[in-house]
Amino acid sequence: NAYNDISVLNSVFSECGYALQLRGTTATIDSCEFIGNSQAGIHTYNLACSYTISNSMFRENNMGYFGDNTSHVTISNCVFVHNTSVGLSLDDVDINIINSLIAYNDNNGINVGYPSYPNFNLSMSNSAIYDNQIYDIRHSSSNNLVAQNNWWGYLTTSQMYNGENP
Repeated sequence: NAYNDISVLNSVFSECGYALQLRGTTATIDSCEFIGNSQAGIHTYNLACSYTISNSMFRENNMGYFGDNTSHVTISNCVFVHNTSVGLSLDDVDINIINSLIAYNDNNGINVGYPSYPNFNLSMSNSAIYDNQIYDIRHSSSNNLVAQNNWWGYLTTSQMYNGENP
């Protein structure tokens, strides 16, 4: 394997540009806090690498997580709240989000765009996504999106029950 494997555990990243910018490495991030970073808590970029992010808090960053041309991302038991742009920005990212909270972000909870790799998918389950300022999920790509068995908040859930497409 030409890539290095790294683990980042029990760390706090605050008031940086990109707190962690990962390219050309496979990484495990666990039990970390990303607070008040002007670009993003984490930025990943590399199709050949995999990233596992768990038990971490992303708050008051511009973007909590920014994935760009990245495959094999798993996010579990994480919190993305009060980020000034989006909780997660996903441009060509194959990602699985499990048991996470994405709420109260100033723009979108999740922004999915720029589909250069049509086989990449977003899967989200057993998570809560609600009360984001504009959209909970803004999906402007042709990639697959599966977001079942999540809590969408009272307003969106009532709209769904009424047959609307919020």
